Amino acid sequence: DNDRDDEERLWRDLIMERVTKSADACLTALNIMTSARMPKAVYIEDVIERVVQYAKFHLQNTLYPQYDPVYRVDPHG
Repeated sequence: DNDRDDEERLWRDLIMERVTKSADACLTALNIMTSARMPKAVYIEDVIERVVQYAKFHLQNTLYPQYDPVYRVDPHG
């Protein structure tokens, strides 16, 4: 059981690291788009929509379940 818990913790840490790196990429894109005197060509609607989709998905499926058991889904039924 202890090995399983360690493996699960390592897997969870890896997932959270990837989510964090992706969130940093989203923030970088938003920071660039909101910089002073940016030309209108920089405001790409697709990027904005994907950032919102990313945030919504990972809040609901990764972050909330990690810290609040109400959001956890039992994969076994």
